[in-house]
Amino acid sequence: MKEEAQTIYRFIEFSEGLKRELRHNWLSNGKQEDVAEHSWRMALMAVIIAPKTKFKLDLEKVFKLIAVHDLVEIEAKDVPAFRHMTSQDLAEEKNNNEVQAIQKIKEMLDKETGEEIYNLWLEFEKRETIEAGFVNILDKLEARIQKSQQPKEMLVEEEYNLDFVNKYTAKMTKLCMEDEFLLELNEIAKEKRLNLIEKD
Repeated sequence: MKEEAQTIYRFIEFSEGLKRELRHNWLSNGKQEDVAEHSWRMALMAVIIAPKTKFKLDLEKVFKLIAVHDLVEIEAKDVPAFRHMTSQDLAEEKNNNEVQAIQKIKEMLDKETGEEIYNLWLEFEKRETIEAGFVNILDKLEARIQKSQQPKEMLVEEEYNLDFVNKYTAKMTKLCMEDEFLLELNEIAKEKRLNLIEKD
């Protein structure tokens, strides 16, 4: 029992890395966002959005997927969408780094817990369940909302690229197609994002 508790304790210490890993997003007050903040707002969004959709979701599974989906970034680091979505080489490198990271994370835990964390991450990546699809939508929607809330001066040149913005929008629309409420939220987020990149 003590050894198992020590293993879990060490893993909880390791998970602090999500509080230290910064994303390429800023809060409305100019503070750079960390990965843990992103995951927290995804969880809040799940609470308030899930009942508005037509999906019959297992919310326990949803919250587990949210908690686990970005753990790999402690090791693999966060790669902004405008980079990995516009470079096949970078996308492959990102994927390889994340696979190595989840293997390491799995081995840090006891067999049962490690398998659960690994399988949850894989479920999120493959989007083969309704819960994984929903969490993928929240992941991208939260990021787009935060991007629209950040000060305009924090944008880098690549983020003014309409080809990338349109590609991201098309991906989001495809993910949201099965639910009218999610499509509506996505449309609002798209308009806010386009307003942000309008040249002065």
